[in-house]
Amino acid sequence: KENNKMSEYAPQYTFKERIKIIALHCLWAIPLFLVLDRIFFPWLNESNWILCHPYGWHMLWYGMGVFAPLFMLLVGILIQGRDMLKIYRLKQYPLPNKKVMNKTKYVYGFRATWRCYFFLIWCVGVLAFTVFGYFTAVKQTSLVDPKRLEQIQQKECNVSKM
Repeated sequence: KENNKMSEYAPQYTFKERIKIIALHCLWAIPLFLVLDRIFFPWLNESNWILCHPYGWHMLWYGMGVFAPLFMLLVGILIQGRDMLKIYRLKQYPLPNKKVMNKTKYVYGFRATWRCYFFLIWCVGVLAFTVFGYFTAVKQTSLVDPKRLEQIQQKECNVSKM
């Protein structure tokens, strides 16, 4: 009976494995945070590249509204997509023989697949936000007055007319 009880739960990582996983994620997350916090964000605040680059406004609006959400969607699909398909097909969570961090009981049917539906809704939402971002970018970049922008660029960017 004890053996049957153990099979209700997914296998867990050992304490040593959990520490190793957390340490490996810290190896990329901490340097990324430090580079963004100490170098990129201060440079972004002091820089006028958006104003001075010929397509700066386009890069800003399309980057924020289209490419950032698409990148987030791509990363989400690469990280979770395959597992979500397997969970949906097997109708089981966690997946068979997949180790988990905390004690997790196996669930089957809709209780397992609701994660897949939620993930699909998230993907569609990010895609809808990307479409909205595209139309917003088109509108915002069309509002830029080229003559006014040229005057500001000559003043702020040390650009002379050729």
